[in-house]
Amino acid sequence: MVVDHLPAQIIDADDRAYQLAEMFAAGAKTAHTTDARRRDLIGASAGRSPAWLPWCAARGVDPLGVVRPAHLLAWIADLAAAGDGESSRNRRLSTVSAWYRWLMREDVVTINPAERIQPGEKPKSAARVHPMSPTPTPSRAQVIALQATADAHSPTAGAIIALLATTGARVSELVDADVEDIGTERGHVVLSVPGKGGVRGILPLPPSTWHRVRRYLDTRMTDDERLPAVAAGSRPRRPLLARATGNRMTRQEVSRLLARIARKAGLDLELTPHGLRHAYATDLLDDGVPLYDVQRAMRHASAETTVRYDHGHLDPDRHPAYRRAAQLAGGGQASPASTT
Repeated sequence: MVVDHLPAQIIDADDRAYQLAEMFAAGAKTAHTTDARRRDLIGASAGRSPAWLPWCAARGVDPLGVVRPAHLLAWIADLAAAGDGESSRNRRLSTVSAWYRWLMREDVVTINPAERIQPGEKPKSAARVHPMSPTPTPSRAQVIALQATADAHSPTAGAIIALLATTGARVSELVDADVEDIGTERGHVVLSVPGKGGVRGILPLPPSTWHRVRRYLDTRMTDDERLPAVAAGSRPRRPLLARATGNRMTRQEVSRLLARIARKAGLDLELTPHGLRHAYATDLLDDGVPLYDVQRAMRHASAETTVRYDHGHLDPDRHPAYRRAAQLAGGGQASPASTT
């Protein structure tokens, strides 16, 4: 985004956020307010109470990019841990909120992540206070490389990576599933998994995933145990993911296997099963799959949970304004290119 009414040296600077914070501080009516804004936004990273921008830098958060209320709540929690009182924390949050409002007026950002936070608000859970997802999210290219490495490693690894990457399943759902949970529905091979709240989820297995699962099962089953799976109850249920002994794999074992494959693939991130689930939702949303469809696939009770996986933040290429314009034009195609 080009901000044509700010000095060019500010826009091109490597420390753009710090430069913009300095401009905001310098624009205060009094020297006292200018100093307070600098302390709250820029501060000293070595101080007991971390200022907003050094805090973001230490945690890999882009203060001019994807900033969520959870990031600010995490910062506030760190301020409290450093000894800041509630009034001090509220003042600092007010400064950050004012800065984002100023950035919106200057067309640098489109939202103010602080506007929904009430003074004195506390994080709702430990997961909410973490400044980023607890597990790094691989890119699409990294998932492709991971699958290729897993296929070369073993049928077990190939099947597990495919299940995690293409179905969005939780690792707990996969380790609790049995071979007998594989069936068909309307011509699709599906896996029925025990979901949260006792509600089972139905996960279609794409042909490439089903091929890998069958290959994996063929390596550990005798002839009379091969698929198609027998009806439930006709013989003891068999774990879908099993060790060489036949016992059910644990979540920790799946996580360790995934970490080994990630290292073999040369991925420079600490990948966990949830990272693949996160990538599943993020890539689908980036490709324009409706939020409701992704919510159903992820088996989220609320769309607010699903939208946290959306890193696109209404990219202009995905904005419904173009579809709406096409509707009002009698069904004609309206695209970003046609509006320039």
